[in-house]
Amino acid sequence: MAALSFSPLSRAWAAPLAKLDIFLLFGQSNMSGRAELDGAPDLVHSDHLWMFRNGSFVPAREPVSDDPEAAFGPSLAFADALYHDTQRSIGLINCARGGTKIVQWAPDDDPGSLYGRCLGQAKQARTFGRLRGAIFYQGEYDSWNLDDAAGWSARATRMLQRLRTDLNAPSLPIIVTQIGPNPPDSETASPARVLLAAQEAIALPHAAVVSARDLPFQSDRLHLNQQGEIVLGGRYAKAMWRLMQAAR
Repeated sequence: MAALSFSPLSRAWAAPLAKLDIFLLFGQSNMSGRAELDGAPDLVHSDHLWMFRNGSFVPAREPVSDDPEAAFGPSLAFADALYHDTQRSIGLINCARGGTKIVQWAPDDDPGSLYGRCLGQAKQARTFGRLRGAIFYQGEYDSWNLDDAAGWSARATRMLQRLRTDLNAPSLPIIVTQIGPNPPDSETASPARVLLAAQEAIALPHAAVVSARDLPFQSDRLHLNQQGEIVLGGRYAKAMWRLMQAAR
């Protein structure tokens, strides 16, 4: 099978960039992607998928994230599946960063911070369309410490609420991802179990929780493999479509 990528010369550049449905994807390594790039299935709707780079949108290809260590992630699988429902060209902003804790995503006014950088890109990208939703996949780093796990829900909720405020989008659809089983499920009293429960119960209006717990991981039991990222992207698309329909 061909990889989930294509040459910029394989399509016209005169896409209706002012009419994109734009989505912000952020978090840590599983959102930026650490799966194998080779051997992925072809995109069905590649001519309608774009990614944000250097202040504009360019034809989308993996890795979509600008994380220096990014590989294959859920971004294009999400966009390809969502286009099937919306029939509208999609712009992706993936500003995830591997190895980050929830405290590092605390909202602030520093344009160089994790939060500030994503916020700045989202505001800049709105020149080309409308921001339709955000997807957050983070927590693996916090799953090893009980204090971090116990504080995750309050910190994530505060950050996501601030994101809506800073974007002047109080009803922006948001998806929160429930991380996979790391450490293993047998550790029933582990910080990971505390974090998983907090993610499942997070209370935000106009939001949904999508689980990655049953998806296939690489041997490190931390990073999703290629099939896991593809399935996760499809789950994101279904959940986002429902949120978009409810917001009408």
